[in-house]
Amino acid sequence: ATTAGAPIFTLTVTGSGFNATSVIRFSGQALVTTFLSPNQLSTLITPSMISSPGTVSITVVNAGPVVSNASTLLVNSPAQFITSTLAPGLIGVAYSQALNITGGTPPFQFALANGNFPPGLSLNNTNGAITGTPTTAGSYDFAVQVTDASGFVVTRIFNLVVARTLSISTEAALPTGAVGLAYAVQLAATGGLPPYSNWQITTGTLPPGINLNAATGLLSGTPTSTGSYAFLIQVRDTAAQVANKGFTLVINAGLSITSTSQPPTAIIGTAFQFALTAAGGTQPYTWSVASGTLPAGLTLNAANGAITGTPTTAGSSTVTIEVKDAAGQTARAPFTFEVLSGLSITNPSALPAATARAPYSNTFQASGGTGPYSSWRIVSGAVPAALVLNSLTGELTGTPTNPGDYTFTIAVNDSTARTVSKAFTLTVFPPGLAIISSATLPAATFGAAYDFTLQADGGTTPYRWVLGSGNLPAGLILSANGVISGTPTAIGTSTFNITVLDSATRSTSRDFTLTVGSPALPAYTISGPADTIDPAAQQRIGLDLASPYPSALSGTVVITFTTDTVNAPASPSDDPALQFANGSRTIRFTIPAGSTAAEFEGTPAFQSGTLAGTIILTSSFATGSTQVPSATAPRNIRILRAAPSVRSATITRTASGFDVTVTGFSTPREVTQALFRFTASSGANLQTSELTLPLTTPAAVWFSSDASRAFGGQFTYRQSFTLSGESNAIASLSVTLSNSTGASQPVSANVP
Repeated sequence: ATTAGAPIFTLTVTGSGFNATSVIRFSGQALVTTFLSPNQLSTLITPSMISSPGTVSITVVNAGPVVSNASTLLVNSPAQFITSTLAPGLIGVAYSQALNITGGTPPFQFALANGNFPPGLSLNNTNGAITGTPTTAGSYDFAVQVTDASGFVVTRIFNLVVARTLSISTEAALPTGAVGLAYAVQLAATGGLPPYSNWQITTGTLPPGINLNAATGLLSGTPTSTGSYAFLIQVRDTAAQVANKGFTLVINAGLSITSTSQPPTAIIGTAFQFALTAAGGTQPYTWSVASGTLPAGLTLNAANGAITGTPTTAGSSTVTIEVKDAAGQTARAPFTFEVLSGLSITNPSALPAATARAPYSNTFQASGGTGPYSSWRIVSGAVPAALVLNSLTGELTGTPTNPGDYTFTIAVNDSTARTVSKAFTLTVFPPGLAIISSATLPAATFGAAYDFTLQADGGTTPYRWVLGSGNLPAGLILSANGVISGTPTAIGTSTFNITVLDSATRSTSRDFTLTVGSPALPAYTISGPADTIDPAAQQRIGLDLASPYPSALSGTVVITFTTDTVNAPASPSDDPALQFANGSRTIRFTIPAGSTAAEFEGTPAFQSGTLAGTIILTSSFATGSTQVPSATAPRNIRILRAAPSVRSATITRTASGFDVTVTGFSTPREVTQALFRFTASSGANLQTSELTLPLTTPAAVWFSSDASRAFGGQFTYRQSFTLSGESNAIASLSVTLSNSTGASQPVSANVP
């Protein structure tokens, strides 16, 4: 017998009667035959001839169709391994695995052809069993060769995995979870014989919202409560080996950014630091900028949330910061960064110039830093005397007194106590050039020497004075040193402009007025009337200066009158009859230059009137349009109270007698009685020769009436007489009027 696919071998046929044409037929196929001897034939059998198991016919064919000694050859199937995969082994656990063969021709011989068995295991050469107790884990590849009884050899490569003891390999401290954030951790086992199954919690409790997949060992869900949870997990392998392990799962609050304050104000060129903080979630955190851009020069540390750097550009920017925890949870918050320019004093180093004796004010300004600014102060040098720096406002004010150049350093703080200083220079010029003389110069007097020196201040002496527009009064000149001098030759007011220049050619000007007045008027007298005059009389006056006046004068004499009557205040305060010959109470006059006597317009006489009182003659003088005051008092002329004055008496016959009409005046406006004396005609005899009649009441009625005011002290008195007896008995009569001052002269009249 042989095996299909076995190695090439030689078939030898032994017998007799072979000839040279004898051939061996193998399964009907004539083969090349070799005569080994007259009784032996030999041929080569190749594997292709016996590739299939079964029975093969072998015959010897001589010459012709003679078949002799027919026989058969049994062809077996070739040996093959049934076992292809080896069961894994476990360290320390007895192992047994048989290598099963099919086909071939027993008995079989097993041998290690290549590689090595796991330590602790060996191969039984006769039955092909791999047995023993593995001692070392690993994956082992080796080849086993089997030889059957026919010498057929088959080899197969095997892999045998020796595993460690079953254990759960996941770390006991599970990754931290967060409330509301999806959680998933795949539990893993090692050793044993996979696959693993029946994952379960044997003690303890999972966090609410987390579940364990029994088939896969996946812990997953969304936690709903914070806390630290401890529990024991068990897993099995296919060999029913069990492994247990305790775990702790911490559930934190949801991730949030806990930095609630906004970043501090940053300053260009100044180191900046701002620490962001977070809570909840699962550390470590990772920080990043979600939107916006940090100010130039600042960076965010992704590991610790610190924003640091030195800003380079001023401005404001809003940046959204994101923090991400180890579990992938994120939180965001906006932050606004203000970058200010560095603290500085912005005023130019050369301050606006000041002028001595002139109020000065300049306010120092700061920028950058963090306002408000305070503690303005002088840290070196000195400001001009009388200037004061306000520490709160930075205002430098006062009135400097001394010209010069001043150098000093000013410092200021911002609200964060940063300090900056800057050097300044301030020039105080001499006082501004100004004319300090009053715009209205002291008055000059016509014909009198005048000398006045103009005054200036400030600038740089010496000064030079020049006349600008307008003209000085005639006769006066202005010198270069500011003296106005001369003798005015005209009266009046002049307006002119004068300019003063200092040695630095600075100039200023002012309009001035200078009035040339008249010289004092000499004393004058009003001649003519005595101090006390009679009423109802014409008085001529004259006016004379005590000395000549240098310019022509014009003027007036004005009459005013105050009464002195018995029945004041009912009496009139004036006497209409009192007036000049021109019918007015004013008379004009002129006095030629160098003369003393007044020349009147018209007759310089006035009617004295009929009332007692004071006549006041007031004179005024002018030269041109300028009034010339006079120190001479007005002339007062008195009209005294006197007895009535009877101017006329007339008699008029009536049917029963006659009427007597008396005209006259009473300076005190008073008549108290009338005395009549009668003279008889020749041969006639009068019973009454004298009669006194009271007149106080009727006179008072008259003098109190409005009609009497136009007549001053004048009156007309009419008295009627009735005669009995001979109508021609009275030839004449006289009348005498009396008042409280006295009696008038009698006035007579004939009876017609």
